[in-house]
Amino acid sequence: MENSMTSKKQGSALSLRLRPTLLTVILGLVSGTVLGVGAIAFVKTSESINVLATQQFRAVSLAMKERVQKLVDETPRILLEYESKFQTGTLPYKDATGLGLMFAERLRQQSDLAWIGFGDANTGNYVGATRRSGDAVRLYTAKQEVLTGIPVEEEVSLDGTRTVVASPETLPYRVRERPWFRSSMHLRGLSWLDIYTFSDGRRGVTAVLPLRKSENKMPVGILHVDVFIDTLENRLDRLKIGRTGRLHLLDRSGKTVASPRAWRSHDPILKEALIRLGGKAGLQKLNPGSESRFLIDHGSGNWRAAFDHVGIPGGPDWIVAVVAPEREFTGVARDNALLTMIAAALGLSLAAWLAIIVSRRIAEPLRLISQDLEKISLFIFDSPAAKPSFIQEVEVVRQNTARMKSSLRSFGRYIPADLVRELLLSGHEAELGGTRHTLTVQFSDIAGFTTISEKISAECLVEELGLYFSLMTESLQMYGGTLDKYMGDGIMAFFNAPRAVAQHEAKACLAALESQRRLTTDRKQRRAGGRPEFRARIGLASGEVIIGNIGTPERFAYTVIGDVVNLASRLEALCKFYGVSIIACARVRAATGDTFEWRALDRVAVVGRSSGTAIYELLGTAGDLAEEARARRDAYESALKHYYDGCFEQARKEFLEISRHDPDDLAAQRMGERAERLFLEPSKENWTGIFVHTQK
Repeated sequence: MENSMTSKKQGSALSLRLRPTLLTVILGLVSGTVLGVGAIAFVKTSESINVLATQQFRAVSLAMKERVQKLVDETPRILLEYESKFQTGTLPYKDATGLGLMFAERLRQQSDLAWIGFGDANTGNYVGATRRSGDAVRLYTAKQEVLTGIPVEEEVSLDGTRTVVASPETLPYRVRERPWFRSSMHLRGLSWLDIYTFSDGRRGVTAVLPLRKSENKMPVGILHVDVFIDTLENRLDRLKIGRTGRLHLLDRSGKTVASPRAWRSHDPILKEALIRLGGKAGLQKLNPGSESRFLIDHGSGNWRAAFDHVGIPGGPDWIVAVVAPEREFTGVARDNALLTMIAAALGLSLAAWLAIIVSRRIAEPLRLISQDLEKISLFIFDSPAAKPSFIQEVEVVRQNTARMKSSLRSFGRYIPADLVRELLLSGHEAELGGTRHTLTVQFSDIAGFTTISEKISAECLVEELGLYFSLMTESLQMYGGTLDKYMGDGIMAFFNAPRAVAQHEAKACLAALESQRRLTTDRKQRRAGGRPEFRARIGLASGEVIIGNIGTPERFAYTVIGDVVNLASRLEALCKFYGVSIIACARVRAATGDTFEWRALDRVAVVGRSSGTAIYELLGTAGDLAEEARARRDAYESALKHYYDGCFEQARKEFLEISRHDPDDLAAQRMGERAERLFLEPSKENWTGIFVHTQK
C-alpha cells in the first residue's frame, strides 16, 4: 500500500488533464499520421509491392509444389504397401479377379489416381483397375489364354458387383511386349517412367515396381500406379495469381507437363521467360531449394516470372513456372495510395472537430472510472459502480470494469487474495516469447485406454481419470517436474524449467519409476475393488527446446516446443511396439551414467525424424535388478550386439532363446523376427542397425 501511494505521488507530479491531453494527442497523431503515411506510402509503394508480389509468387509456387508432391508421394506409398503384401504372401497376384478388385477398391478411395495394375512376367497376363469416365471404376483384364489376350473390362459397383462393358481396346494386350514392362523388368526398385499417353488419349505419369521373391531372382511381375496429367491441370486452374497470371509445370528440358486449360497450346510469356532464364541450361541449374525470379518486358508492360524446383525425392524432376503482369500488383496499389492520401486529408478535418466533442464527453466519466480502477488494482472492490454513460466506448469501459471486478472477486476464491494483489502491484504483464533451454521431456499415456473407456460410464471414467492424473502428477512434482498439459488420457511434462533442476535427466527417470511403482500398488487396490486398472507407457527425451509463452497475443501457454518434444512423444508410442513401460533416448541414458539399470532396446528412426537414435528401456535404479532379470537383460544386449554387427542368424537364435524363456518379452520377439527377415533377405544398403518406424 505504501508503494502504491508513492507511485501515486510520483504520477501526480507528471499528470496532465485528460481533456486537453486528448485533444492534443488526437490532433497530433492524426495530423502526423496523415503527413507521415502520405509521404512514406508514396515513396515505399514500389518496394512494398515488390515484396508483396514476391510473397504471392512464392505462396502460389509453394502451394503448387505441395499439391504436386502430395499427389505424387501417394503413389510410391501404395506400391511399397503392395510389395509388403507380396513379401508376406497376402497379395493375390495369381488371382486376377481378387487382385483386380483390390486395385479397384484402392482406386475408389484415391480419387486422384488413374490406374493401378500388375503384369505377370510368367503368364503374360495383365490385370488392373482404371477410370474411364467420371468416378466409374473399371476392372481391366487381359489373359493370354482367354480371347488370346483381348482386354475385358468390367464396371465395378460400390457393392462389388461387376458388369461387363465395351472396351475401347479391341486388339490383344500382351504386357510382356510393352516397352514400359520390358524396361521395368531390369529395375532394382521403384522408379518413375516418362510421361505416357494412354489408349484413351489422356496423358499420365507412371511409377513402377518389380516384384521379386528375393534379391537375385527375376521379377514375377511389374506393379504400376498412374496419375492423370489432367488431374494436375485441374489444380493449376484452381490456383490463381492476379487476374491473368498463370502457372505451368515443366520438365527439365522445358517441355510442358501441365498447364491451365486456356494456355495448353502456347503461352508467349512463358516462352520469353524461358529464354530469359537460359532455356534448358537455365532449367538444369534449378536444384532443390533454389529458385529464380525476374522481370521481363513484353509489349504493353512488365511481367513477373518465377521458376522453382518441385523437389520430389525419387519422383519426377519437374519445375513450377509462374508468370503474371506486374501492373496487376502495382497499378491497384498506386491508385489506392492516392485515394488514401485524399481520404486522410478529409479525415484530418473531421477528426479535429470530433476530437473536441469526444474529449469533453469522455473525460468526466473516465475520471470516475479511473478511481474505481485504482482500487481494483489493490484488489479492493468496495467502491460503487460508475453511472452508465451515453458514450458507447465509455459505457463499454464501464461495463468491462464491472465485469472485471466480478471476475477478480471470483478469482480470489481460487487462490489467496494477497498473492493476487502482489501480482497486480508488480505491474508486469505476461508476453509472448521463448528461449532455448536444455530440458528433459516426458510423455505418458494409459495403455488400452479405449477398451477401458468402453466398459464404464462417462461419469465413472472422469472420476477414475482424475485419480490417475493425481497419482502421476504427484510423482512428477516429487522430483521437480513441471506439468505442461493433460491430453485426453496422456500427460506431457518437463524437467529443468521454469526452475532449474540439477541432474534433470535423472530426476525425470526417478519420476517415471515412481509413477510405475505407484501404479503397481494402485492396480492391486483397484483389482480388489473391481475397478479398472491403469498401466502407463512413458517416453523420455532430453535436449534443447524452445520454452516460454507460446500461442497468440490473446491466449498462450507456458510450454515447450521442439524436436525433443516430438521424440519423447514417439518414444512413448514405441513402448507399445516393444512391450515395455519406459523408453528413453540415448542422451538421457548417457546423462544418468550408472545411476539406473537399463536395457539397450534398439536403434530407431522415429516418425518425423530422418536420423537414428539408440533407445533404452529403464528397468530401475542401480542394484534393483534380480540376478535372473539381469541375466535376461545381458542376454538381450548380447543378441543386440550380434544384430548391430550384422550377424543376423546368431542374433535370431539368441533373441528366440530369450523369447522361449520369457514369452512376455515382446521386444525379443520383434527383434528375433526382424533378424530372421534380414538374414533371409539381406539389405543391399550399408548396414547401420537403424530401424525406421513408419507408424506413430
